[in-house]
Amino acid sequence: MKEYVTKRFKELIENATKKDLEVLTAIFEGLKSEDNAKSPYVNRLYHFEREIKDNTITMTMPISPIVLNSIGITHGGVIATLIDTAIGTLANVTVAPEGNAAVTTDISVRYLRAAKGGKLTCEGTILHKGKKTMVLEGKVYSEDGTLCAHSTGNFFIIPRPQS
Repeated sequence: MKEYVTKRFKELIENATKKDLEVLTAIFEGLKSEDNAKSPYVNRLYHFEREIKDNTITMTMPISPIVLNSIGITHGGVIATLIDTAIGTLANVTVAPEGNAAVTTDISVRYLRAAKGGKLTCEGTILHKGKKTMVLEGKVYSEDGTLCAHSTGNFFIIPRPQS
């Protein structure tokens, strides 16, 4: 596998555009980051950073070429991933009882404005904590404070799988 990856990488580098190189650099920086070594790959790929305080979460991500769609704005699927990751993290860290995990059962995202600028911030809060389910809310803001997306997500509490 290592030989295949090396060969493909060399082929890619030979024909890479400036934008290709920017994307590859961002990927490499996320993968090699020792601060994120235990983070899921999706968090590392998109350079998510989080802060949890008083049952709320703030998760940020830079807007880079890897997250843009074909018309040059942040891809809606990436915004949904930011929201799901943020509120899912909040559900797991603050709500799920020890030995359990919270998993998304459904999520609804409403896109309000194009997400542009240098970074996006998702603010997540808990709306309902039950014994088996919970509901959380996520709001995504562009760098200038404009609300870009609003979401609610339902989570089910399950026994944490053994690693």
